[in-house]
Amino acid sequence: MQRPEVRVEHVPLRTLAAVRTPLARDTLARDMIACLDRVWAFLRAHPEIRRDHNVVIYGPDGTMTAGVEVFDDFEPAEGIERHATPAGRVVTAAHIGPYREMSRTYAAIEAWLGDTNTPTTGVSWEVYGDHTDDESRLRTDIFFQVS
Repeated sequence: MQRPEVRVEHVPLRTLAAVRTPLARDTLARDMIACLDRVWAFLRAHPEIRRDHNVVIYGPDGTMTAGVEVFDDFEPAEGIERHATPAGRVVTAAHIGPYREMSRTYAAIEAWLGDTNTPTTGVSWEVYGDHTDDESRLRTDIFFQVS
């Protein structure tokens, strides 16, 4: 398996309709899906809100913010609030393949950070590409905000 390409980029913020919750590693997948289900129910009830991909932010404070990128303003309701990914300098890599194998892309980023002695702010996030039943074609972009 080829090592993912790790790059430094400057990214704009992404505005999200999202739910923030404490991060629990042992229930991460279940909690993420529950949060995203809540956000998508909200967005289906508000079809006027243009939306794009699922995004999950991991904060240095032990929280996870799971939501959907949106392009229109909305009134927070039903526990759905406005959040945003950070803007600015990041280290990023694209994970192509099953979600259960994302650890290899994380390992490549973490190795690059260590090799280059690049400090992070402790904030990272994932942007999930369009869904496909072919797991080998799933794309998840992983970002680490750097100082």
